[in-house]
Amino acid sequence: MQGNKGNSGLKSILIVDDDPGIIDLFKEMFEMEGIQVFSAMTGQEALNEFRRVPCDYVLTDIVMPGELDGLEVILEIRDMNPNVKIFAMTGDADPSETKGYLDVAEVFGAEEVFQKPLSPQTIIDKIVA
Repeated sequence: MQGNKGNSGLKSILIVDDDPGIIDLFKEMFEMEGIQVFSAMTGQEALNEFRRVPCDYVLTDIVMPGELDGLEVILEIRDMNPNVKIFAMTGDADPSETKGYLDVAEVFGAEEVFQKPLSPQTIIDKIVA
């Protein structure tokens, strides 16, 4: 599966977060860099969207409501496309739990992990580089 570059050759990213404010913030920043943005608010929506539009990159929150959390999203998307670049983020209130989630995300196939709050520029720099 190759990433969706559409007709314009744009890079594309799927943003997965249950907070619409986070999605909007990242969407605006990525679009300013010329990156095509798709989004989902649950793990299941993320898998459905990735099947529909196999993006070059995935940025997923780890702790989300619903049947599938971000760790399961990483595993499923990595299984669909071993070459997609996946970034994981979380902002759990307990720092020890946050580190645990981020460590597991790396084991499951996240390229890089980030603790919220974070600057969208941090992730943009990884993609545009």
